[in-house]
Amino acid sequence: KAEIDRLSVDWNYFFLFVMLSVWLFVISGCAAGPHFRQATPEDFRKIGYPNSVSILPFSNQTDQPGIENFVRATFYSHLSPYPYRDIELQVVDRILQRYRLFDTEKLRKTKVKKLGRLLKCEAVVFGDVTDYNQLYAGIYSQLAVGASVEMWDTRTGRKIWSDMHVTRKHEGGIP
Repeated sequence: KAEIDRLSVDWNYFFLFVMLSVWLFVISGCAAGPHFRQATPEDFRKIGYPNSVSILPFSNQTDQPGIENFVRATFYSHLSPYPYRDIELQVVDRILQRYRLFDTEKLRKTKVKKLGRLLKCEAVVFGDVTDYNQLYAGIYSQLAVGASVEMWDTRTGRKIWSDMHVTRKHEGGIP
């Protein structure tokens, strides 16, 4: 019985990983939307693309404990192929612990430029896991995960982009 319960939790995280992968793939190709702010070409001529990015700890606004760590790690793994020098999550965590900034509320209150100096990066990513729902109804299941993500330029203190999205994975059929 315990083995079966453990396997079902692993499948939940597998489905969550797949959903987040699809979500990140979809938003990486989208550059427009009512709540999406992307830097203009003039901005990048002035300041250039950030060369290094730190993914800060995500906050969790759901009832699912630990989901914020999973979403953060998934986001980090999808950002790593891009032409940024990504700061390892363990390095980011160690520096934030050293300066007592690991709490997401303290992070939000800290100036972006200061975070850039501490983490030695040109951009930081904030994230909030906003949704986590799972539904099992006989032969149908649904898993939904939502997040709000922002990237800030630590050289200028300006927001580069932000997005909010909820993705759903539906499964069902006769076994």
